[in-house]
Amino acid sequence: MMGSEVIIVPAVILGFVTVVRIISENRLKRNLIDKGMVNEDIKFLSQNYMENPLTAVKWGLVLIGLGGALFAGQLLDLREEGTIGLMMLLAGGGFITYYFLANNESRNSTSS
Repeated sequence: MMGSEVIIVPAVILGFVTVVRIISENRLKRNLIDKGMVNEDIKFLSQNYMENPLTAVKWGLVLIGLGGALFAGQLLDLREEGTIGLMMLLAGGGFITYYFLANNESRNSTSS
């Protein structure tokens, strides 16, 4: 395997696994609801993956950093190593920015 196959094959496998997981979790939830077995013990099944709205901001910042690094790498005609280094630097910057945003948000929510 050379080139794009290295990325495409794992992406297809990951997509397939994700779809199967979502379908099986929904089927399990439906069966439990139909049997009336809904209580506090199975709270993990109905967890909201977006309980923290800053989660979307975190991944948005990281993806903007990665995209900006790819764009800058092409614009500045950097070698592959330079582009990868810039991607890691800007993705890390996105995580650090998220940390400060989340820390500020938690301080504001505890003081209110």
